[in-house]
Amino acid sequence: MLSAGAKLFTDIPLTVVGMLIFVGFFVVALVWTFHIRNSKFYQKLAEMPFKEGKE
Repeated sequence: MLSAGAKLFTDIPLTVVGMLIFVGFFVVALVWTFHIRNSKFYQKLAEMPFKEGKE
């Protein structure tokens, strides 16, 4: 089963480029998620549902 699927991926450079794009996107998503620069902004957004009824 695995060898039958591996026969479909004959263009190795294209497969490597696709894998690099996937890994690069994943790393960027992790950095975007865990960056601390806008922590005040996200804290303000997290408190919005609690402040909505008080205004």
